[in-house]
Amino acid sequence: MTDFVTHDASGRIHSHGHISVPAELVEQTIAAQARDGLRARQGVGHPDTHWVHGGDIELRPAMPYVADKLEIVADGADAVSLSALPPGSTVTLEGQAATTHDATMTITTTLPGTHQVLISCWPYRDLTLEITAHAAP
Repeated sequence: MTDFVTHDASGRIHSHGHISVPAELVEQTIAAQARDGLRARQGVGHPDTHWVHGGDIELRPAMPYVADKLEIVADGADAVSLSALPPGSTVTLEGQAATTHDATMTITTTLPGTHQVLISCWPYRDLTLEITAHAAP
């Protein structure tokens, strides 16, 4: 059994799978997987965690970030400040997304509870932070 991935020019993996063919047909069979503008190569990788970089299948880099805190008061004023984000990162909270332009993002809420914040920016691996918002006194 031989593993393969298909990927686009930016290295984003679109699919992965296995083929079971005689050794002399492996290269030809993998090449046949490249279609619709995608490229194919032998190896193991998953779209959520890997990319093709410099011709090799590698683990995508971790999302860089700095959070000043992960607990706030749900008063609409207390905030989590995220910094060191890659420019163009998308930050999603409660289904609402915003894109960073200067590597920073401030998050406030008036809803007490635990909130999942998803940060994504290619080629970094997506990051989910959990922010706890305590009821205002």
